[in-house]
Amino acid sequence: MFFISSSAFAQEVNFISKIRSIVERINTDSAYKTKTLGTEEFMREEETDGGGSLTGYFKNGELKKINEWVGLSNGIVTIEYFLDHGDLIFAYERKKSFQYINKPDTSYWDYQDQRVIRENRFYFRHGKLIKKHIKGDQDPSSDDTELIGWCKKYSALLQK
Repeated sequence: MFFISSSAFAQEVNFISKIRSIVERINTDSAYKTKTLGTEEFMREEETDGGGSLTGYFKNGELKKINEWVGLSNGIVTIEYFLDHGDLIFAYERKKSFQYINKPDTSYWDYQDQRVIRENRFYFRHGKLIKKHIKGDQDPSSDDTELIGWCKKYSALLQK
């Protein structure tokens, strides 16, 4: 029994290492053609009050990376989706929150003071989550199965 679980763990470590290598290669390449969609082209109006954008990074006609940027009244959420041969292999989610200033005479969001409050990493193989690293506050949008669905939807939109 120990041999089987040790073997499975070693296999997972190998997949994670391979995924990290592919992600690093995608991030260091600068010869991409990009396609950017605005808020109205990829999301419903009620999903954001600060706008958004969706950018696809293409190499030789193949979509390699999707960058989702969503502005909210209290912060910014970004999710980077990394693809290998059309399959989601890694997603990196980050949320920055604006500092809220509450004084007796006024209250407001300080847009210059941003703090990272969530940083999540999701590793996938054949459409299944194999590992996740969660850091910071969480909400229902941090679901790995939803990330797969959004990635498929965004891939189709960007490839039109």
